[in-house]
Amino acid sequence: MFCTIARTRPDMTITIKDGWAIVPTPWRDEFFLEGLKAAVPAHHRWWDRDAKAWNVSARYLDTLVQLVTDWYNEPEVVRAELREAA
Repeated sequence: MFCTIARTRPDMTITIKDGWAIVPTPWRDEFFLEGLKAAVPAHHRWWDRDAKAWNVSARYLDTLVQLVTDWYNEPEVVRAELREAA
């Protein structure tokens, strides 16, 4: 008998604003956090507690997209200026 554990995979959006790629993530996803810390140096990322989002230097956008895709699903990437104009 096989047991499958389904993992909820929320729709993810990465917003680019002021040189930062901002991605809201589930709070205690330790596996994602471990991957993020391994892939992006500490001085290029910070946690916004109020927004519950990681802010990652846009220099690491491709890395962040790949990480989010691996752990959740392929994210939508939008520029904040375009989102605000809509």
